[in-house]
Amino acid sequence: MVEDVKKVIAKYVDGAYRGDVALLKSVFAEEAVLRGFKNDEYDVMTRESYLNRVANRPSMESLKHNFKTEIEFIRVTGNIATVILKETGFYAVYQYEDVFQLLKKDGEWKIYGKLFTTV
Repeated sequence: MVEDVKKVIAKYVDGAYRGDVALLKSVFAEEAVLRGFKNDEYDVMTRESYLNRVANRPSMESLKHNFKTEIEFIRVTGNIATVILKETGFYAVYQYEDVFQLLKKDGEWKIYGKLFTTV
């Protein structure tokens, strides 16, 4: 089960780096909400508003940014999971800590929530 959750997070990382809207759409549940802070600015996004942002900016891959991630924590209990992901070099400038909440529904793990903050 842990490996299945790690695969979802790996797809998120790949999609975020490459700006791959279809891949990101596949890992976020339709009703997912993303919220948190970029510096002192609070932001809330639905899955669709997040995907629109990704679609309307150049990818980190195209900009050749050195983006790195590391899973700092993962816990799976039954059909729920929590993952803490450290992101370094997001758009070459930002360092983030993300907390993902995943559910396994209809046999498939999806991200239902993402909390984020710059560090």
